[in-house]
Amino acid sequence: MASEAVGAIIQFAFPVVMLIIFFFIGRNVERRHLERLLERESALSHIRVENIKNLPPGWTVTAEPLLVYGSVVVANDYYKVFISGLKKIVGGRLGEYERLLDRGRREAIVRMKTMADEHGCNIVWNMRVETAMMQDRPGRAASSAELYAYGTAMRVQ
Repeated sequence: MASEAVGAIIQFAFPVVMLIIFFFIGRNVERRHLERLLERESALSHIRVENIKNLPPGWTVTAEPLLVYGSVVVANDYYKVFISGLKKIVGGRLGEYERLLDRGRREAIVRMKTMADEHGCNIVWNMRVETAMMQDRPGRAASSAELYAYGTAMRVQ
């Protein structure tokens, strides 16, 4: 009888302990990524990004325009899946996914700006961001997302 009680406690405690571990590991990884991302964004702040289709009058293009892009795939962790599952029951914002997609969007833009910088460009014009959700198996919730930023890079004066 006692061994059944211990077995039931272990079956309940193991997922809870794993959820707590995933939370702290995920939070640490996210914090470190955001720190590195902020450093890279600052280093590339000299590259202007616009989503307008046409250059303003008076701007002179001094280099051949080229397509630049940045892509990143971000994955859900078990903590986010668990918490969002609970929130889906009662409704409301899914802040965990919002932060995940925001990090992915920023990372894709930084990668796009890095490509522009490597080609000596100082502006990315007509920038767009596309998002595609990916599933492990059909009929299941999305397990990851690809964020793809692209635009026309050029050097202007």
